Amino acid sequence: MEAGTTIALISLDPLEARSAAYLLPRFIEPRQGRILIDGQDTAWGTLESLRAETIFVGGEDPFFTGTVAENISCGNSRYTMQDINEAAKTAHANHFIMRLPQGYETVLGEHGEILAPGESFRLGIARAVLRDPALLIIEEPRESLDEDTKSLLDDSYTRVFKERTVILLPTRLSTLKRVDRIILLDNGQIAASGAYTALLKKSELFRHWEYVHYNAFRDRSGHEREESA
Repeated sequence: MEAGTTIALISLDPLEARSAAYLLPRFIEPRQGRILIDGQDTAWGTLESLRAETIFVGGEDPFFTGTVAENISCGNSRYTMQDINEAAKTAHANHFIMRLPQGYETVLGEHGEILAPGESFRLGIARAVLRDPALLIIEEPRESLDEDTKSLLDDSYTRVFKERTVILLPTRLSTLKRVDRIILLDNGQIAASGAYTALLKKSELFRHWEYVHYNAFRDRSGHEREESA
């Protein structure tokens, strides 16, 4: 994967794509083979140095008990309030934060304010943006998002993806259409690779995956799936 590009990582078994993404920040270790970043084996670096440049944002990451500012900075005093505010603005989190009872000093978590899934996700993006990683891994939320949140996320992605290498575990069709390349994994192998429109034409497996995930009539829960985001 070339630096500065965006890739969507998908698989027939969702755990397969997630496991591949987890290898990069060393949430799990490979049983064989190597993970190379800039030609260097990640096994030889410290976790601290690796995770300073490789940030994972989970679609279902919980926020911890503390203020909004503390959730974004993780209590790191080297970040100023201005830094925190700018990161929140980039992630389009500032607007909903300012609507909270005490703004950035509002306490979240147990006995505090509870955020909606889209708000929690944008808070996670702000936390990542503050650290300015070279490699950003984003797992999108499974919950359906309202139209305003989708629009804000699209604009946030445009800002965040600039001059950064990004790997996405997408749940939104619009995300698949915006990345440079989609990689489809199946049984531990790359089964298909390419842009969205090209894969629709050349990969039967990708067409099957896309139909299962985004055709409204295939939603097993009985609810209509979003076909665009």
